[in-house]
Amino acid sequence: MSLLRFCLALAVLSSTAHAATTISVLYFDNDSGDPAFATLGKGLADMMITDLSNVPGIQVVEREKLEALLSELKLQRTRYFDPKTAQKIGKGLAAEYVVTGSFVSVSPMMRLDVRLLRISTGEIVKAHQVTGKKDQFFDLYQRLCAGMLDGLPQVVGRPKATGGADVKTALDYAEALDLRDRGDLKGASQKMQKTMEQAPGFGLAKSRYMQIMKELYAAKDVRTEALSGSEKTLSDSIDRHLAGPVDETRIAYRMIRGSMLAKRVAAKLSGPGAQIRAPLMAYQKNQEALIRELVAIDARTEVEYNASIDVKTVDYKDADLLRELSIPYPSSTTGNTVMLQLVGTLGLGYLPVDGVKPVCFSKLDPSFMITARALVKLVLQRVDKKAAHNRELYKRNKQPAAWADNEQASGIIDAVQTEAQLDVADGKREAAIAKLQGLLQKYPKARQFQETEQMIRAVLDGSDKLPDGRPLVGCENPK
Repeated sequence: MSLLRFCLALAVLSSTAHAATTISVLYFDNDSGDPAFATLGKGLADMMITDLSNVPGIQVVEREKLEALLSELKLQRTRYFDPKTAQKIGKGLAAEYVVTGSFVSVSPMMRLDVRLLRISTGEIVKAHQVTGKKDQFFDLYQRLCAGMLDGLPQVVGRPKATGGADVKTALDYAEALDLRDRGDLKGASQKMQKTMEQAPGFGLAKSRYMQIMKELYAAKDVRTEALSGSEKTLSDSIDRHLAGPVDETRIAYRMIRGSMLAKRVAAKLSGPGAQIRAPLMAYQKNQEALIRELVAIDARTEVEYNASIDVKTVDYKDADLLRELSIPYPSSTTGNTVMLQLVGTLGLGYLPVDGVKPVCFSKLDPSFMITARALVKLVLQRVDKKAAHNRELYKRNKQPAAWADNEQASGIIDAVQTEAQLDVADGKREAAIAKLQGLLQKYPKARQFQETEQMIRAVLDGSDKLPDGRPLVGCENPK
Protein backbone atom coordinates (compact mmCIF):
# COMPACT_ATOMS: atom_id res chain seq x y z
CA MET A 1 0.00 0.00 0.00
CA SER A 2 1.21 3.49 -0.82
CA LEU A 3 0.28 6.61 1.13
CA LEU A 4 2.22 8.92 -1.19
CA ARG A 5 -0.57 11.48 -1.40
CA PHE A 6 -1.03 11.49 2.36
CA CYS A 7 2.68 12.15 2.79
CA LEU A 8 2.69 14.97 0.24
CA ALA A 9 -0.26 16.57 1.99
CA LEU A 10 1.62 16.44 5.26
CA ALA A 11 4.76 17.83 3.64
CA VAL A 12 3.06 21.03 2.49
CA LEU A 13 1.96 21.67 6.05
CA SER A 14 5.59 22.15 7.05
CA SER A 15 6.59 25.77 7.67
CA THR A 16 9.98 25.28 6.00
CA ALA A 17 9.73 24.58 2.29
CA HIS A 18 12.94 22.59 1.95
CA ALA A 19 13.09 20.92 5.36
CA ALA A 20 11.72 17.43 5.86
CA THR A 21 8.46 17.24 7.79
CA THR A 22 8.94 15.11 10.90
CA ILE A 23 6.00 12.87 11.76
CA SER A 24 5.41 10.43 14.57
CA VAL A 25 2.72 7.76 14.33
CA LEU A 26 1.54 6.60 17.76
CA TYR A 27 0.03 3.23 18.62
CA PHE A 28 -3.73 3.11 18.08
CA ASP A 29 -5.84 2.89 21.26
CA ASN A 30 -7.85 -0.26 21.92
CA ASP A 31 -11.31 1.05 22.86
CA SER A 32 -13.01 -2.31 22.33
CA GLY A 33 -12.48 -3.47 25.92
CA ASP A 34 -11.27 -6.82 24.53
CA PRO A 35 -7.71 -7.76 25.66
CA ALA A 36 -7.41 -9.98 22.58
CA PHE A 37 -6.90 -6.76 20.60
CA ALA A 38 -4.18 -5.45 22.95
CA THR A 39 -1.40 -5.41 20.33
CA LEU A 40 -3.43 -4.43 17.25
CA GLY A 41 -2.68 -0.73 17.77
CA LYS A 42 1.04 -1.46 17.41
CA GLY A 43 0.46 -3.24 14.09
CA LEU A 44 -1.67 -0.40 12.69
CA ALA A 45 0.99 2.15 13.61
CA ASP A 46 3.78 0.06 12.08
CA MET A 47 1.90 -0.23 8.78
CA MET A 48 1.46 3.55 8.58
CA ILE A 49 5.05 4.28 9.67
CA THR A 50 6.35 2.00 6.93
CA ASP A 51 4.32 3.71 4.21
CA LEU A 52 5.30 7.22 5.27
CA SER A 53 9.01 6.40 5.61
CA ASN A 54 9.36 5.63 1.88
CA VAL A 55 8.43 9.15 0.75
CA PRO A 56 11.05 11.89 0.05
CA GLY A 57 10.59 15.00 2.16
CA ILE A 58 9.02 13.08 5.04
CA GLN A 59 11.06 12.06 8.06
CA VAL A 60 9.15 9.49 10.08
CA VAL A 61 10.17 8.65 13.63
CA GLU A 62 11.12 4.98 13.79
CA ARG A 63 8.85 2.73 15.82
CA GLU A 64 11.85 1.54 17.87
CA LYS A 65 12.45 5.12 19.05
CA LEU A 66 8.78 5.46 19.96
CA GLU A 67 8.98 2.18 21.89
CA ALA A 68 12.06 3.40 23.78
CA LEU A 69 10.45 6.75 24.67
CA LEU A 70 7.25 5.10 25.87
CA SER A 71 9.31 2.90 28.17
CA GLU A 72 11.33 5.89 29.35
CA LEU A 73 8.20 7.92 30.13
CA LYS A 74 6.37 4.86 31.51
CA LEU A 75 3.56 5.40 28.98
CA GLN A 76 3.25 1.85 27.61
CA ARG A 77 -0.34 1.55 28.86
CA THR A 78 -1.35 5.17 28.24
CA ARG A 79 -4.11 6.33 25.90
CA TYR A 80 -2.36 7.97 22.95
CA PHE A 81 -5.53 9.38 21.31
CA ASP A 82 -5.61 12.08 23.98
CA PRO A 83 -4.21 15.31 22.40
CA LYS A 84 -2.16 16.31 25.46
CA THR A 85 -0.49 12.90 25.66
CA ALA A 86 0.12 12.93 21.90
CA GLN A 87 1.75 16.37 22.17
CA LYS A 88 3.99 15.19 25.02
CA ILE A 89 5.18 12.16 23.08
CA GLY A 90 5.57 14.12 19.85
CA LYS A 91 7.76 16.71 21.57
CA GLY A 92 9.87 13.96 23.10
CA LEU A 93 10.47 12.58 19.60
CA ALA A 94 11.11 16.06 18.11
CA ALA A 95 8.18 15.63 15.71
CA GLU A 96 6.21 18.42 14.02
CA TYR A 97 3.05 16.37 13.55
CA VAL A 98 1.66 13.29 15.23
CA VAL A 99 -0.87 10.76 13.97
CA THR A 100 -3.09 9.17 16.62
CA GLY A 101 -5.83 6.60 16.23
CA SER A 102 -8.23 4.29 18.02
CA PHE A 103 -10.49 1.35 17.22
CA VAL A 104 -13.65 -0.31 18.55
CA SER A 105 -14.72 -3.86 17.72
CA VAL A 106 -18.24 -5.23 18.23
CA SER A 107 -18.53 -8.41 16.18
CA PRO A 108 -18.95 -8.54 13.26
CA MET A 109 -18.26 -4.81 12.88
CA MET A 110 -15.27 -2.57 13.60
CA ARG A 111 -14.70 1.19 13.72
CA LEU A 112 -11.37 2.96 13.15
CA ASP A 113 -10.67 6.60 14.07
CA VAL A 114 -7.60 8.69 13.20
CA ARG A 115 -6.37 12.25 13.83
CA LEU A 116 -3.54 14.38 12.51
CA LEU A 117 -2.28 16.74 15.23
CA ARG A 118 0.09 19.72 14.91
CA ILE A 119 2.48 19.49 17.88
CA SER A 120 3.28 23.20 18.24
CA THR A 121 -0.34 24.28 18.69
CA GLY A 122 -2.23 21.12 19.58
CA GLU A 123 -4.54 21.81 16.61
CA ILE A 124 -6.28 18.80 15.08
CA VAL A 125 -5.53 19.30 11.39
CA LYS A 126 -7.71 16.41 10.20
CA ALA A 127 -9.90 13.71 11.75
CA HIS A 128 -11.64 10.77 10.07
CA GLN A 129 -13.68 7.71 11.06
CA VAL A 130 -14.70 4.54 9.18
CA THR A 131 -16.89 1.54 10.06
CA GLY A 132 -16.97 -1.86 8.39
CA LYS A 133 -16.77 -5.63 8.81
CA LYS A 134 -13.80 -7.15 10.65
CA ASP A 135 -13.29 -9.77 7.93
CA GLN A 136 -12.53 -6.88 5.56
CA PHE A 137 -10.11 -5.21 7.94
CA PHE A 138 -7.46 -4.18 5.41
CA ASP A 139 -10.05 -2.60 3.15
CA LEU A 140 -11.35 -0.76 6.22
CA TYR A 141 -7.83 0.47 6.99
CA GLN A 142 -7.48 1.56 3.36
CA ARG A 143 -10.67 3.62 3.60
CA LEU A 144 -9.36 5.24 6.78
CA CYS A 145 -6.19 6.36 4.99
CA ALA A 146 -8.17 7.63 2.01
CA GLY A 147 -10.44 9.61 4.31
CA MET A 148 -7.45 11.24 5.92
CA LEU A 149 -6.38 12.43 2.46
CA ASP A 150 -9.71 13.99 1.45
CA GLY A 151 -9.65 17.75 1.81
CA LEU A 152 -5.93 18.01 2.42
CA PRO A 153 -3.89 20.21 0.01
CA GLN A 154 -2.66 18.84 -3.34
CA VAL A 155 -4.35 15.45 -2.97
CA VAL A 156 -5.68 13.69 -6.05
CA GLY A 157 -6.99 10.11 -6.43
CA ARG A 158 -6.97 7.24 -3.95
CA PRO A 159 -4.23 5.17 -2.27
CA LYS A 160 -3.53 1.72 -3.71
CA ALA A 161 -5.03 -1.38 -2.11
CA THR A 162 -2.95 -3.43 0.29
CA GLY A 163 -2.49 -7.20 0.19
CA GLY A 164 -3.86 -8.10 3.62
CA ALA A 165 -7.03 -9.86 4.69
CA ASP A 166 -9.11 -9.93 7.87
CA VAL A 167 -8.49 -8.62 11.38
CA LYS A 168 -7.03 -11.98 12.51
CA THR A 169 -4.15 -11.50 10.07
CA ALA A 170 -3.53 -8.00 11.41
CA LEU A 171 -3.60 -9.32 14.98
CA ASP A 172 -1.04 -12.03 14.24
CA TYR A 173 1.17 -9.44 12.58
CA ALA A 174 0.90 -7.10 15.57
CA GLU A 175 1.56 -9.92 18.07
CA ALA A 176 4.71 -10.86 16.12
CA LEU A 177 5.94 -7.26 16.42
CA ASP A 178 5.22 -7.27 20.15
CA LEU A 179 7.12 -10.55 20.65
CA ARG A 180 10.08 -9.06 18.80
CA ASP A 181 9.98 -5.95 21.03
CA ARG A 182 10.07 -8.21 24.10
CA GLY A 183 13.12 -10.09 22.79
CA ASP A 184 11.33 -13.33 21.82
CA LEU A 185 12.72 -13.60 18.29
CA LYS A 186 11.81 -17.27 17.91
CA GLY A 187 8.20 -16.66 18.88
CA ALA A 188 8.09 -13.57 16.65
CA SER A 189 9.37 -15.51 13.63
CA GLN A 190 6.78 -18.27 14.11
CA LYS A 191 3.92 -15.80 14.49
CA MET A 192 5.03 -13.76 11.45
CA GLN A 193 5.35 -16.95 9.39
CA LYS A 194 1.73 -17.74 10.29
CA THR A 195 0.75 -14.25 9.15
CA MET A 196 2.39 -14.78 5.75
CA GLU A 197 0.61 -18.12 5.31
CA GLN A 198 -2.75 -16.48 6.05
CA ALA A 199 -2.11 -13.54 3.71
CA PRO A 200 0.50 -14.35 1.00
CA GLY A 201 -0.02 -10.90 -0.53
CA PHE A 202 0.81 -9.01 2.68
CA GLY A 203 4.22 -7.69 1.61
CA LEU A 204 5.03 -5.91 4.87
CA ALA A 205 4.73 -9.19 6.79
CA LYS A 206 7.32 -10.74 4.47
CA SER A 207 9.68 -7.80 5.02
CA ARG A 208 9.33 -7.95 8.81
CA TYR A 209 9.78 -11.72 8.75
CA MET A 210 13.12 -11.37 6.98
CA GLN A 211 14.26 -8.75 9.50
CA ILE A 212 13.32 -10.97 12.43
CA MET A 213 15.04 -14.01 10.90
CA LYS A 214 18.24 -12.02 10.31
CA GLU A 215 18.22 -10.92 13.95
CA LEU A 216 17.48 -14.46 15.10
CA TYR A 217 20.33 -16.02 13.12
CA ALA A 218 22.72 -13.22 14.03
CA ALA A 219 22.01 -14.01 17.67
CA LYS A 220 22.45 -17.74 17.04
CA ASP A 221 25.75 -17.18 15.24
CA VAL A 222 27.10 -15.18 18.15
CA ARG A 223 25.86 -17.53 20.87
CA THR A 224 26.78 -20.81 19.18
CA GLU A 225 30.23 -19.79 17.97
CA ALA A 226 32.86 -22.22 19.19
CA LEU A 227 33.11 -21.69 22.92
CA SER A 228 35.77 -23.10 25.14
CA GLY A 229 34.61 -25.20 28.07
CA SER A 230 34.95 -22.26 30.46
CA GLU A 231 33.14 -19.88 28.11
CA LYS A 232 30.30 -22.38 27.68
CA THR A 233 29.96 -22.84 31.43
CA LEU A 234 29.89 -19.10 32.02
CA SER A 235 27.45 -18.53 29.15
CA ASP A 236 25.05 -21.13 30.58
CA SER A 237 25.22 -19.43 33.98
CA ILE A 238 24.47 -16.07 32.36
CA ASP A 239 21.40 -17.56 30.66
CA ARG A 240 20.07 -18.83 33.98
CA HIS A 241 20.54 -15.50 35.74
CA LEU A 242 19.05 -13.46 32.88
CA ALA A 243 15.88 -15.55 33.18
CA GLY A 244 15.42 -14.24 36.73
CA PRO A 245 13.83 -11.01 37.99
CA VAL A 246 15.21 -7.60 37.03
CA ASP A 247 17.46 -6.87 40.00
CA GLU A 248 21.11 -6.11 40.79
CA THR A 249 22.16 -9.73 40.19
CA ARG A 250 20.62 -9.79 36.73
CA ILE A 251 22.29 -6.45 35.98
CA ALA A 252 25.67 -7.96 36.92
CA TYR A 253 25.23 -10.91 34.57
CA ARG A 254 23.93 -8.68 31.78
CA MET A 255 27.15 -6.66 32.10
CA ILE A 256 29.22 -9.86 31.96
CA ARG A 257 27.46 -10.88 28.75
CA GLY A 258 28.21 -7.45 27.32
CA SER A 259 31.91 -7.91 28.08
CA MET A 260 31.90 -11.34 26.43
CA LEU A 261 30.18 -9.99 23.31
CA ALA A 262 32.57 -7.04 23.11
CA LYS A 263 35.49 -9.49 23.10
CA ARG A 264 33.73 -11.41 20.33
CA VAL A 265 33.57 -8.21 18.24
CA ALA A 266 37.24 -7.47 18.95
CA ALA A 267 38.19 -10.94 17.70
CA LYS A 268 36.54 -10.15 14.33
CA LEU A 269 38.26 -6.81 13.72
CA SER A 270 41.08 -8.33 11.70
CA GLY A 271 38.58 -9.84 9.25
CA PRO A 272 36.31 -8.26 6.63
CA GLY A 273 33.73 -5.74 7.76
CA ALA A 274 30.85 -8.06 6.88
CA GLN A 275 31.91 -10.38 9.72
CA ILE A 276 31.88 -7.58 12.29
CA ARG A 277 28.26 -6.49 11.90
CA ALA A 278 26.48 -9.53 13.43
CA PRO A 279 28.50 -9.70 16.68
CA LEU A 280 28.38 -5.90 16.99
CA MET A 281 24.59 -5.92 16.65
CA ALA A 282 24.42 -8.68 19.29
CA TYR A 283 26.49 -6.48 21.60
CA GLN A 284 24.21 -3.50 20.85
CA LYS A 285 21.07 -5.54 21.64
CA ASN A 286 22.53 -6.71 24.94
CA GLN A 287 23.50 -3.19 25.99
CA GLU A 288 20.08 -1.85 25.03
CA ALA A 289 18.53 -4.57 27.20
CA LEU A 290 20.88 -3.52 30.02
CA ILE A 291 19.70 0.09 29.63
CA ARG A 292 16.04 -0.98 29.80
CA GLU A 293 16.71 -2.99 32.95
CA LEU A 294 18.54 -0.11 34.64
CA VAL A 295 15.68 2.23 33.72
CA ALA A 296 13.18 -0.29 35.14
CA ILE A 297 15.06 -0.31 38.46
CA ASP A 298 15.05 3.52 38.40
CA ALA A 299 11.28 3.47 38.02
CA ARG A 300 10.65 1.54 41.22
CA THR A 301 13.29 2.98 43.51
CA GLU A 302 12.80 5.79 46.00
CA VAL A 303 16.44 6.89 45.90
CA GLU A 304 18.01 9.38 43.50
CA TYR A 305 16.79 9.06 39.93
CA ASN A 306 19.47 7.39 37.75
CA ALA A 307 21.37 6.49 40.93
CA SER A 308 24.37 4.20 40.64
CA ILE A 309 23.35 0.53 40.80
CA ASP A 310 25.65 -1.49 43.06
CA VAL A 311 25.72 -4.93 41.48
CA LYS A 312 25.52 -7.91 43.83
CA THR A 313 28.30 -10.45 44.20
CA VAL A 314 28.65 -12.86 41.28
CA ASP A 315 28.58 -16.59 42.12
CA TYR A 316 32.06 -17.56 43.30
CA LYS A 317 32.48 -20.20 40.57
CA ASP A 318 31.59 -17.61 37.94
CA ALA A 319 34.03 -15.14 39.51
CA ASP A 320 36.80 -17.71 38.98
CA LEU A 321 35.74 -18.05 35.33
CA LEU A 322 35.88 -14.27 34.88
CA ARG A 323 39.50 -14.23 36.05
CA GLU A 324 40.37 -17.20 33.84
CA LEU A 325 38.81 -15.60 30.75
CA SER A 326 40.14 -12.07 31.52
CA ILE A 327 36.62 -10.66 31.65
CA PRO A 328 36.22 -7.62 33.95
CA TYR A 329 34.19 -8.08 37.11
CA PRO A 330 30.98 -5.98 36.86
CA SER A 331 31.02 -2.72 38.78
CA SER A 332 28.39 -0.17 39.79
CA THR A 333 26.87 1.78 36.91
CA THR A 334 23.94 3.96 35.81
CA GLY A 335 21.62 3.96 32.81
CA ASN A 336 23.17 7.18 31.47
CA THR A 337 26.69 5.77 31.83
CA VAL A 338 25.80 2.68 29.81
CA MET A 339 24.08 4.84 27.16
CA LEU A 340 27.15 7.03 26.66
CA GLN A 341 29.41 3.97 26.56
CA LEU A 342 27.22 2.52 23.81
CA VAL A 343 27.37 5.87 21.98
CA GLY A 344 31.15 5.66 22.16
CA THR A 345 31.09 2.21 20.61
CA LEU A 346 28.53 2.72 17.84
CA GLY A 347 29.44 6.29 16.89
CA LEU A 348 33.16 6.50 17.70
CA GLY A 349 34.32 2.89 17.56
CA TYR A 350 35.48 2.53 21.17
CA LEU A 351 35.05 -1.07 22.29
CA PRO A 352 35.31 -1.71 26.06
CA VAL A 353 38.17 -4.12 25.48
CA ASP A 354 41.76 -3.36 26.54
CA GLY A 355 44.32 -2.87 23.77
CA VAL A 356 41.82 -2.53 20.91
CA LYS A 357 42.10 0.45 18.56
CA PRO A 358 38.86 2.30 17.76
CA VAL A 359 37.14 1.23 14.55
CA CYS A 360 34.66 3.48 12.71
CA PHE A 361 31.69 1.11 12.88
CA SER A 362 29.42 3.89 11.60
CA LYS A 363 31.24 3.67 8.25
CA LEU A 364 30.32 -0.02 8.17
CA ASP A 365 26.65 0.74 8.83
CA PRO A 366 25.30 4.34 9.03
CA SER A 367 22.49 3.18 11.32
CA PHE A 368 25.02 2.89 14.16
CA MET A 369 25.63 6.66 14.03
CA ILE A 370 21.88 7.35 13.94
CA THR A 371 21.39 5.19 17.04
CA ALA A 372 24.32 6.88 18.78
CA ARG A 373 22.86 10.35 18.23
CA ALA A 374 19.42 9.22 19.45
CA LEU A 375 21.02 7.86 22.63
CA VAL A 376 22.74 11.18 23.32
CA LYS A 377 19.38 12.98 23.07
CA LEU A 378 17.88 10.46 25.47
CA VAL A 379 20.72 11.00 27.95
CA LEU A 380 20.13 14.77 27.87
CA GLN A 381 16.43 14.22 28.59
CA ARG A 382 17.28 11.94 31.50
CA VAL A 383 19.79 14.42 32.92
CA ASP A 384 17.06 17.07 33.07
CA LYS A 385 14.64 14.58 34.61
CA LYS A 386 17.19 13.53 37.20
CA ALA A 387 17.85 17.17 38.17
CA ALA A 388 14.14 17.87 38.67
CA HIS A 389 13.75 14.68 40.73
CA ASN A 390 16.78 15.36 42.88
CA ARG A 391 15.84 18.99 43.58
CA GLU A 392 12.67 17.73 45.23
CA LEU A 393 14.59 14.99 47.04
CA TYR A 394 17.21 17.42 48.37
CA LYS A 395 14.50 19.87 49.37
CA ARG A 396 12.75 17.22 51.48
CA ASN A 397 16.07 16.25 53.08
CA LYS A 398 17.02 19.91 53.62
CA GLN A 399 20.08 19.61 51.41
CA PRO A 400 21.39 22.37 49.10
CA ALA A 401 19.44 22.53 45.83
CA ALA A 402 22.69 23.66 44.15
CA TRP A 403 23.86 20.06 44.31
CA ALA A 404 21.21 19.10 41.77
CA ASP A 405 22.22 22.06 39.54
CA ASN A 406 25.88 20.97 39.61
CA GLU A 407 24.92 17.38 38.79
CA GLN A 408 22.76 18.59 35.91
CA ALA A 409 25.56 20.75 34.49
CA SER A 410 28.07 17.92 34.73
CA GLY A 411 25.72 15.46 33.01
CA ILE A 412 24.89 17.89 30.21
CA ILE A 413 28.56 18.66 29.57
CA ASP A 414 29.49 14.96 29.38
CA ALA A 415 26.67 14.30 26.89
CA VAL A 416 27.33 17.36 24.70
CA GLN A 417 31.07 16.66 24.60
CA THR A 418 30.24 13.19 23.31
CA GLU A 419 27.82 14.67 20.77
CA ALA A 420 30.58 17.01 19.57
CA GLN A 421 32.86 14.00 19.06
CA LEU A 422 30.13 12.43 16.90
CA ASP A 423 30.07 15.66 14.84
CA VAL A 424 33.83 15.45 14.29
CA ALA A 425 33.52 11.80 13.25
CA ASP A 426 30.80 12.87 10.79
CA GLY A 427 32.99 15.67 9.37
CA LYS A 428 30.83 18.41 10.96
CA ARG A 429 33.61 20.35 12.68
CA GLU A 430 31.76 23.67 12.75
CA ALA A 431 28.82 22.05 14.54
CA ALA A 432 31.20 20.46 17.06
CA ILE A 433 32.89 23.79 17.83
CA ALA A 434 29.52 25.54 18.23
CA LYS A 435 28.33 22.92 20.74
CA LEU A 436 31.55 23.06 22.76
CA GLN A 437 31.65 26.86 22.73
CA GLY A 438 28.07 26.87 23.96
CA LEU A 439 29.16 24.79 26.97
CA LEU A 440 31.90 27.29 27.85
CA GLN A 441 29.43 30.17 27.75
CA LYS A 442 26.73 28.40 29.76
CA TYR A 443 28.93 26.68 32.36
CA PRO A 444 32.04 28.86 32.92
CA LYS A 445 32.59 27.43 36.42
CA ALA A 446 32.16 23.75 35.56
CA ARG A 447 34.95 21.33 36.45
CA GLN A 448 35.09 20.23 32.77
CA PHE A 449 35.75 23.81 31.53
CA GLN A 450 39.44 23.24 30.74
CA GLU A 451 38.73 19.89 29.08
CA THR A 452 36.11 21.53 26.85
CA GLU A 453 38.60 24.24 25.84
CA GLN A 454 41.15 21.57 24.95
CA MET A 455 38.59 19.80 22.78
CA ILE A 456 37.89 23.03 20.88
CA ARG A 457 41.62 23.55 20.24
CA ALA A 458 41.96 19.97 18.99
CA VAL A 459 39.11 20.47 16.53
CA LEU A 460 40.42 23.84 15.35
CA ASP A 461 43.98 22.69 14.64
CA GLY A 462 42.81 19.45 13.02
CA SER A 463 45.02 17.28 15.21
CA ASP A 464 42.02 15.57 16.83
CA LYS A 465 44.24 14.88 19.83
CA LEU A 466 43.99 16.36 23.29
CA PRO A 467 47.13 17.74 24.98
CA ASP A 468 47.51 14.51 27.00
CA GLY A 469 47.66 12.52 23.75
CA ARG A 470 44.18 11.03 23.95
CA PRO A 471 42.41 10.97 20.56
CA LEU A 472 39.34 13.12 20.09
CA VAL A 473 38.14 10.73 17.40
CA GLY A 474 40.72 8.09 16.64
CA CYS A 475 38.76 5.38 14.84
CA GLU A 476 39.92 3.66 11.68
CA ASN A 477 37.70 2.43 8.86
CA PRO A 478 36.86 -1.30 8.97
CA LYS A 479 38.54 -3.45 6.34
